[in-house]
Amino acid sequence: MFTLTAVKTTITTLALSGSLFLTNAALAHDNSLHVTVQPNADLKSGTIALQKGDYKKAYSKLKRASRINLAPAHKANAYNNLCVAEQNLGKFEDAISSCKAALKHDRQNWRANLNLGVIYIILEQPEKAMTYLSKAKKQQANVATINRLIAKASTAIEMKSFAAK
Repeated sequence: MFTLTAVKTTITTLALSGSLFLTNAALAHDNSLHVTVQPNADLKSGTIALQKGDYKKAYSKLKRASRINLAPAHKANAYNNLCVAEQNLGKFEDAISSCKAALKHDRQNWRANLNLGVIYIILEQPEKAMTYLSKAKKQQANVATINRLIAKASTAIEMKSFAAK
């Protein structure tokens, strides 16, 4: 469905209420990964590296940030940003673990749920994608990208069902 090469295409950044909204063109502008900027030096430099497309540097900085003693919300943001870096490096299993770690620190982190949904779409697991996208929608209903991704996952589920018949 989606190739790693297609997923690793250009990333467009937009400022959005104190966060960065990253969109991979590979999924027709629907593969949205959300990161949050934090005051910690490693979180900040890791996020800047992420913005610039330097995923290896972002990974290194954010991995270090995820290991330090931070408030739960900041720890969740460190793991969520790490998830985005790992996804862009093709480390999908690590990205899943990082997003799930973000949710352990902040169960209401809709960005982590959204990012898990995106990863599962990339991995062609639309049922799992739907689980996390539905949670993201309940937590943050006004993000249009969530609805587009839910539609994409729903279509993929229908196509799987049709192919199985």
